[in-house]
Amino acid sequence: MTAGEAGPLLLLAAQVRRSRDALGRLDAEVQGAAAEVRREPGGPWRAALALALDRLYSALEDAVLHALRAVDGATPSGESWHRALLGQAAISVPGLRPPILNAAALHPAERLLSFRHFLRHASLVELDPVQLLARADDAGQLAAAAAEDLEAFTAFIETSARS
Repeated sequence: MTAGEAGPLLLLAAQVRRSRDALGRLDAEVQGAAAEVRREPGGPWRAALALALDRLYSALEDAVLHALRAVDGATPSGESWHRALLGQAAISVPGLRPPILNAAALHPAERLLSFRHFLRHASLVELDPVQLLARADDAGQLAAAAAEDLEAFTAFIETSARS
């Protein structure tokens, strides 16, 4: 592979690694807000936790979307594209790429996607601290699993760029 061909792949690897690091920082925000919600379940930290959960999931989705566009050349469209995006990221494409996300990341990601949909469409509903804390647990699982998955994907991209 020439330097011109490797350049976009190495750039993608750097971008995926940056996203992986951002997930760790965002999970720290989630866990900090969750600690406050545990301390004061009816307090104002519920909104901060909800926003942090939204940001963490959105960061994962952006990383996956960018990687799939760059490697697969296509991403889902239509009404349920967000869920289909996770499904596409979870499959191996023989001769092209391994899965970007494995089951350990996929399941909490699906629950956070559902929460984000709820959050963006349920403006008149109180934020339930029990549900928020359950999603904070999902965020911790997702951040840990996705960090491993994104690092493995980055290593694959870097190896591909150097061959």
